[in-house]
Order: sequence, then C-alpha cells, then structure tokens
Amino acid sequence: MLIFEFLQTHMFYSSLIVFVFALIIGSFFNVVILRYPEMLKRAFLKECADFECDASQSSQDSLKTDPFDLIYPPSHCPHCKKKLRWFHNIPVFSYLFLKGRCGFCRAPISCMYPVVEILTAILTVFIFLYFGFQLKTVAGILFAWILILITFIDIRTFLIPDALSLSLLWLGLFFNLSHVFVSLDQAVIGVIAGYLFLFVIAKLFYWIRRKEGMGEGDFKLLAALGAWFGWMTLPAILLVAILLSLIVSIVVMCTRQRFSLNMVIPFAPFLSISGLLFIFWH
Repeated sequence: MLIFEFLQTHMFYSSLIVFVFALIIGSFFNVVILRYPEMLKRAFLKECADFECDASQSSQDSLKTDPFDLIYPPSHCPHCKKKLRWFHNIPVFSYLFLKGRCGFCRAPISCMYPVVEILTAILTVFIFLYFGFQLKTVAGILFAWILILITFIDIRTFLIPDALSLSLLWLGLFFNLSHVFVSLDQAVIGVIAGYLFLFVIAKLFYWIRRKEGMGEGDFKLLAALGAWFGWMTLPAILLVAILLSLIVSIVVMCTRQRFSLNMVIPFAPFLSISGLLFIFWH
C-alpha cells in the first residue's frame, strides 16, 4: 500500500515505470506483428491438408518446416539468420546503438521496431496521465495496445485477425458493463450498427464495381469501436477515419509517379486513429 500511495503522489516516477514497462510490451508487440500472421497462414494450410483440400506443392512444403510461434524460433536476423544476443533486443536503445543495422551482417533493420515501441510507450503514458489511477486507465491502455497490433498487422499484410478485433469487441462490452465509457445497451447497439453499416456499404460497392472494396475485418473493427463508444459516436468515428484516409490517398497520389485507382490502402489504421481520438473526446 505504501508503494501505491507513493506512486499516486509522485506521478513522475509512476510515468517513468509505465514508460519502461510499455517499451518492453512494445518490443513484444513487434514479435506478434511479424509472427502472428504467419502463424495464421500455417494453421490455415495445415487445416487444408487435414481436410484434404487442394493445396499447392509449395503450401505442402511450408507444412514441413520447424515449429513456429511467438517464442520459437528465438529472435534472429531475417537476413543472416543468426540468433540475436540479449543486448540486441533492448527496446529502442539497441536500434540506436546498432545504427539501424544488424550486429552481425549489417543488413538494415526496419524502422518499424522502434516506431512500435515508442508509440506503445507514449500512448500508454499519455492514457495513464490523462485518466490517472482508475478502471478507465486499464481499459484505455488495453484498447490502445490492441489497436496498435491491428494497425501494424493491417499495414504489413492487409489482414485484421479475428482474435484481435473480436477481443477488442468483447473487452468493450465487458468494460461497459460498468458504464466505463457508455451504457451497455448503447454498446450492444453500437456493435450491431457498426458491423451492418460497413457491411451494407461494401455490398453496395461490390454491386456497383463488381469487386471487393473492403474486407470483413473492417466491419468487425468498427463493430468493436461501437462496443466501446456506443452507436451515437459511429458517424463521427467514420467521418474522421474517412477524412484521414482521403488525406493519405491524396498525398500518395501526389508523391507516386504511378498511381492507380486500384491501389489498395488499409483502412484499419485510420479507424484505429479515430478510435484513439475518441477515447479522450468521445
């Protein structure tokens, strides 16, 4: 209890502890972002083989590889395959110390690693300082963490795993049992309205253009945001997300020499940014 009282009265030390802890969590998020989509792919191919689906030879070969999960194989360089040493895995510091290159083969390291770590730490500390020591802080941090994972996985693979979007949805309903953000009835209606709205829009787009314009993962993500903030905030959340996507699309159009209207831009990052804004100003 004395430690808890000390942390409550000394927010600087509390924030420092939260920042360091969030950096470590962000380092683990990098593992999830890189490996979880591959784990889903391998699980899908295994299911195809188990049910004697028509899998290609390359797919069959991928099933014969070593076990692959969030722990195994240990962290290694994707270029030279050498196992990283402990001081290569220190969040942010290792990237700066190695100057953004592998400590063995000097191949460039993606800047995604420090970006995810710093973003996780900053958002976590900001939510902690904004809400203080209360249940809404725990809810907000979990909300931000899942959205970070969804955002970067969607950017890399155009995939929104159900395990993440549905976890976000159920967490929203769970916290709103206690009216943390909105009442439970508004949250439930938000789930239904969020999913159905994008579902109808996507079907209309397909009917007009005869091609898919949005994945079902976006439906579930908006439904999850509805579970957190209720149905009344959905129009504003969508408006902010659409405006952000338009701005990015215009920037891409102006900076790319070759731009096609068929170019795919992930929508989950814009929904996530909009959702993070509404956690403070819903």
